Amino acid sequence: FNSLYQVLGRCARIADIIGSKTEYLEAKEAGVTDDWTQLYGEAWTFYCYCYFELVRHFGDIPFGIENSVVGSYGLTSRFEILDKIIAKLKEVEPLMYDLGQGGITAERMSRTFAHQLIAEAALYLLLGRTHIPRPIQEQEVIIPHFEN
Repeated sequence: FNSLYQVLGRCARIADIIGSKTEYLEAKEAGVTDDWTQLYGEAWTFYCYCYFELVRHFGDIPFGIENSVVGSYGLTSRFEILDKIIAKLKEVEPLMYDLGQGGITAERMSRTFAHQLIAEAALYLLLGRTHIPRPIQEQEVIIPHFEN
């Protein structure tokens, strides 16, 4: 649980850094897939994957509090989280490489993987199925904060 929050916090930070780079902004504006748009998409896809796994195993969880100091937190509906990760994936996947393009192999996040994750999240959203082994309130939650 805590490790997934650490990973998604780092992914969000990396995506923010890449998203401010001139090279990325120029490629995005031109609608061209390059290494910067691919890395940006990979960071957000991994972020979404972490949230998907958290929702799949724990149901309603804290959302959107990564990289901030949190004294208290609330739980966000799993359905709202799934909607948001699907929207984010749809935003970033057009400028990612398909599996096999641009040197992207199965070891990396690709447009192909993003499509699969969109489909899987949509299926969970549609069916409303998650596996919730125990309420989140019974667990110690540590939300990491990363400095700039």
